[in-house]
Amino acid sequence: MKIHMEAVTLLSVLFATATATADDAQQDRRLKPRKSKKAKKSKTDAPTPTPTEEPLISSTLNFRVVLDADPIVLVPNTDGGDPSFIGSRSVITGRALNRDPAGNAFLPVLYTQICTITKGTFPNVIETNNCDISLCLNAALVGGCNFYKSGGNFPFTIGEPVPTVIATKTGGTGVVGFDTGSEFLTIFSAGTAEYIDVDLTVSLPRVNLERNVMLAKTVPGFCPSEAGGDDVCLVGFPEDFDIECLVASLFGYMC
Repeated sequence: MKIHMEAVTLLSVLFATATATADDAQQDRRLKPRKSKKAKKSKTDAPTPTPTEEPLISSTLNFRVVLDADPIVLVPNTDGGDPSFIGSRSVITGRALNRDPAGNAFLPVLYTQICTITKGTFPNVIETNNCDISLCLNAALVGGCNFYKSGGNFPFTIGEPVPTVIATKTGGTGVVGFDTGSEFLTIFSAGTAEYIDVDLTVSLPRVNLERNVMLAKTVPGFCPSEAGGDDVCLVGFPEDFDIECLVASLFGYMC
């Protein structure tokens, strides 16, 4: 089969052009300087950011707890049937008033303290003890109990002023008490057997309050009896509910 000269010429031109292009590209690659590989930066070379410490913010409520009656004393028996000083427990309860600013109306707060003597000398010297304390807020929707623990040295002679005690929060129930941040109580003598003074210090801002409102509205069993239980909480929260304002008003503060 004959190939027309025009076709031969066209093929020759295309082949020559392609060859020239390939040669030029190869030459360009030879002429271009090779890029040097950049050394990898060590992770240790990167500056370490300096953490910014948040300022400690806290708020303190000052209560005066009026005791209901003389402490209930529970005394265990030894093997011989005699009363045991070590292991004896006292139970006291009371209702709270605002101390600063002073108030005459009782707050919806119940104070309970159960202490156990762990070391001492009969009949009236206590060296160490262990106390469980609760503050229970009785209020619809937001009520619940906060629990505190103290222990260790307690140099106290019965009949003399009670030494200052600090108790740390260990847990809580309800919208205000469940997993809402650290708290501690400072409990000290008011110079009388009729009441004690209690300072409640809480860390700010309070955390998980909005989450707890959602739990109270949707999870059966979350809402304790101090808040009215499920019958109140599952249906009782208004749309414009402001928990911080409500709690402030319960303690006599403007929101």
